[in-house]
Amino acid sequence: MFKEIINLNKLKQTGRIKHFYLQLSDLVLDDDTKKLYSLIDASSALHIVRDPISVLKGVAALPHRAELLKVEEDFVPFGMFLHQDPFAHFSKHIFYMNHGLTMNTDKQSGVGEGKEMDFLPDINSAEWWLLNYEQTFHDGIMYQLLAPSLKNIKLKQTTDFTSEKCFESMCELADHFGFERPKQSDRWLLRKE
Repeated sequence: MFKEIINLNKLKQTGRIKHFYLQLSDLVLDDDTKKLYSLIDASSALHIVRDPISVLKGVAALPHRAELLKVEEDFVPFGMFLHQDPFAHFSKHIFYMNHGLTMNTDKQSGVGEGKEMDFLPDINSAEWWLLNYEQTFHDGIMYQLLAPSLKNIKLKQTTDFTSEKCFESMCELADHFGFERPKQSDRWLLRKE
């Protein structure tokens, strides 16, 4: 995160970009947690919240990126061209977190080590996600860690970025944070099909 901020700041100083942001998706919990979050300037922040049941439903029933999977050497994990079929390309890179914490050594799945993974959703995984608050329910902890620098926080719900609400939400955020508003001609980009 630090290196990314430094690189983006260089681009901003040279005029190649106008703004940049730091996105915090998963909570970092280790010996340096308090130090890390104390160094983050969250004086101007956007917090997108989602109701807990939808979060739990999403993590338990939707596929996850296969960052932990070992894949065949001749298969590039996330690189693809626009003419390729995404379903075919990513078929080997979609998995669901299962309810166990055991090793899955199934050769066909390509899983090497880590949490048990499967290619089908499993309602029993809800228990694991409930206990894994670093990823699932970390909003309260993250807010406390960032509180010393929080001065100008904007709260939005995930539903504010769906369908026709998305365009209006982006206009509101542009006004709030001072970036260029989307054009009416770009409205088609900001709607759910």
